[in-house]
Amino acid sequence: MARDSGGDFGRSSQNALVARRNGRSHSDPGRPRPTGRLALVPDLVGEEGPLGESPAFLDCLSELEISSKTDSTVVLEGETGTGKELLASTLHKLSSRRAGPFVALHCGTFSDSLLQSELFGHDRGAFTGAVGEKPGRIEMAHGGTLLLDDISDLSPAMQLALLRVLQERTFQRVGGTALRQVDLRVVCATNRALEGEVKRGVFREDLFYRLNVIRIRIPPLRERPGDILPLARAFLRRFCRAMGKDVRGFAPEVHEILTLHAWPGNVRELLNVVERATVFCPGTTIEPVHLPVEIRSDPETGEPRRFPTWQEAQKGILQQALLRNQGNRHATSRDLGIDRGTLYGKIKRWALDDVGRVDVARSS
Repeated sequence: MARDSGGDFGRSSQNALVARRNGRSHSDPGRPRPTGRLALVPDLVGEEGPLGESPAFLDCLSELEISSKTDSTVVLEGETGTGKELLASTLHKLSSRRAGPFVALHCGTFSDSLLQSELFGHDRGAFTGAVGEKPGRIEMAHGGTLLLDDISDLSPAMQLALLRVLQERTFQRVGGTALRQVDLRVVCATNRALEGEVKRGVFREDLFYRLNVIRIRIPPLRERPGDILPLARAFLRRFCRAMGKDVRGFAPEVHEILTLHAWPGNVRELLNVVERATVFCPGTTIEPVHLPVEIRSDPETGEPRRFPTWQEAQKGILQQALLRNQGNRHATSRDLGIDRGTLYGKIKRWALDDVGRVDVARSS
């Protein structure tokens, strides 16, 4: 079974492999990286820095940080469970509006009539049961940031009402006649691509172009596998503090299980899995038995996962490297971070002489 450290390939090889799984070279100095200002957001930054090193995640953080210096409208696109509200809150905390309120409204949880009241507020007597006036989320967010989550769920009528607010920065309460000015930044979140919704005819094109100033894509967890274990460790520390437990880490088998899982529920699913494991772990190390059965079982057979031995894992890594480099020994040794003597020895031991060689493939 592959381990976190040690082994014949060495630490440099493992770092290179994790970097490649994240879609980057481990020596990629050209990418913009988020700065120390993110330390203002402890939920996003752990004890050792940002909770993730994948290029897609770092790009997302960099774009978020740059966007925080303006008042431009931002659209956060990401699957359910990717942390859109956390990132919207981060954007607010990094901005010049951080002293003002951060107000979130989940558009998909209300009917049109209730949503109108929640968003714009209402005056006394606006409808049956309106015994007093109530400020809406727009008014509550004055001087700060308003997050409209599930923006793609808005009805055509509510889309038009929102468009007017964005264009004129004014609104009226339900049942009221006074035109009220508002100073806020609008951030929208969606789990569906808004261009697709426009093409389907369910989202107003003019509202789309009004919103589509800065669009930031939040990558799903399956696209950032190298970030799974840092996130899991950060969640474990959080739950241990909350529960007063002394669980210090994960067994190597759990590392494999967490890395292999597809995480359809993204970071939220990982958070729930780690919380459950912390609850059920009686000792200092989380073992496979402490994970939900659907996580530790093979999705095709339902049987417990079988993990490769350390030798099998090394052989598989070497095969993939040879294929990737078309059998070129020099390129493969550089790719894996091992010297050519070690490489030739492993190729001979596992009978991999012909793997990746173009001339052999052509003659077969």
